[in-house]
Amino acid sequence: MNIEIVEVKKSEIKTITDIALPAWEATYLKIVSKEQFDFMYNEMYSDASLEKQFETGHRFFVLYENKTPAAFLSFVSAGNTIRIPKLYVHPAHQKKGFGKMLIEKAEEINKEDFEVLELNVNRYNPAKFFYEKIGFEIDSEIDVPIGKYFMNDYIMKKKIQQSEI
Repeated sequence: MNIEIVEVKKSEIKTITDIALPAWEATYLKIVSKEQFDFMYNEMYSDASLEKQFETGHRFFVLYENKTPAAFLSFVSAGNTIRIPKLYVHPAHQKKGFGKMLIEKAEEINKEDFEVLELNVNRYNPAKFFYEKIGFEIDSEIDVPIGKYFMNDYIMKKKIQQSEI
């Protein structure tokens, strides 16, 4: 198995959405209505939305397995914190440790300048258990309005492992 994690550019949005749509369908169609799914997905993954995310400092990394896009993560800095708004693994590539590899990549890139990784996870998303397993803890609950809908999330945090001196 050949694994490569690459930072992608705005011109590679299709690579991101090719992973995001099946990952979202497998996760959120079990949690929210199709109407809410369609609205929220379009809000976060339309070309215009993703382009704006790139323009406002979000960095996107795609994990390739044998040159096939399998998972992606995005992050953006906020004070002493690295926010991870997106981490998705294509359903055909789950249970291979790719989510953990992407989190480790985000930690590695940011360990010199930041103290905390932070993300939101839907309170009904089984991924919460994955995040806890790799060291995230629930910090608080939040209901984020998106149009007429709400994302009912936990905010989870993990201290970034600092370099040993």
